Amino acid sequence: MKIFVDVRTAIGPQPGVKFYTTRLLRWLPKVAPQHEYGALALKSLRAPISEEDRAAIGRPIHTPVLPAGIIERVWERDPRQTFDAFTRGCDLYHLTNYMTPVLKKPALVAVFHDLAWLRIPECYTPYGIAYFNRLLQLLVERATLILTISNSTRDDILEFTPVKEDKIRVIHLAGDHEDYEPVTPERIAEVGTAHGLRRPYYLMLGELCPKKNVPRTLEAYREVRRTWPDCPDMVLAGRDGEDSDQVQALMESDELKGAVHRLGYVPGPDVRPLLAGATALLYPSLYEGFGLPPLQAMQVGAPVITSNVASLPEVVGDAGLLVDPRSAGELAEAMREMGTNGALRDEMIRRGRERCRQFSWERTARETVAAYEEAMG
Repeated sequence: MKIFVDVRTAIGPQPGVKFYTTRLLRWLPKVAPQHEYGALALKSLRAPISEEDRAAIGRPIHTPVLPAGIIERVWERDPRQTFDAFTRGCDLYHLTNYMTPVLKKPALVAVFHDLAWLRIPECYTPYGIAYFNRLLQLLVERATLILTISNSTRDDILEFTPVKEDKIRVIHLAGDHEDYEPVTPERIAEVGTAHGLRRPYYLMLGELCPKKNVPRTLEAYREVRRTWPDCPDMVLAGRDGEDSDQVQALMESDELKGAVHRLGYVPGPDVRPLLAGATALLYPSLYEGFGLPPLQAMQVGAPVITSNVASLPEVVGDAGLLVDPRSAGELAEAMREMGTNGALRDEMIRRGRERCRQFSWERTARETVAAYEEAMG
């Protein structure tokens, strides 16, 4: 079987879906070498694909040379237009995120990571909601089989679309290092020093967008500092987003000035040491389709404080503190408890290390190949 995996998600700064796409491409040939795998990036690329992205994708990329913007203009007029002529011989097409499917003739396996715009519409613009709704309808109609990364997202698909359950397969993701080797103290110190971190810290990992709930978390952190002035600092690691200005204003307030460190986007090799050095990962998202950072934190021995909504309890289980992400009071109490109760912190680290072993990319790849073969009949 000849399979094309759409790697538009692996080009540029798209941390979550990029991680999924590149890890899957690494593992598919290992678990099912009898199939042929191609990487497809059919879009009007305005800049060359970086060598770093090419290395992460790990195989030749089919990128037809077309005038800049031509495909996008075609899709604006007719999102059902496809470009099968560029990929002759393809048996199955794996669409790795909400994007216009570029092929029509092969069997289509489409990944639905989440339906966040329907669960938390306040975090999206009217244009964004309309755009995603249009793609959702198109993919529901066209997909031979739908893959989703959590039972939570499967339940959302069943609630918000006419898709029947027998058309959906739940395939969990995994963390970033299959061997789960601990990060050395030397590496933790090296990365901390490089980022100017000299005190213990809580870590928030992710884009400064409304879904990540950073302003409310900083308000909770301000409450912690009122009763515990010597508490760990707060580190924000992630690219700018819609909440950047509000976050900056909170950082510059009298009670938080100097205690919050905004690192911006952190390169991949630095993420695990930053997590390993943290007092706790704070991940109180309003909604996630899966939630990779808590899993990555558990792998390196960082305790987790996260939300009790959507997929996050499914990922973390009893290996972290689960809180109402809309309650600054619960967030503040969890920070105090994890920062002062050494026995609790040690127990969460122990549980986390056990929990993360339930997830592996080998299993993800094997279940994905099984879905491919099912879609082909």
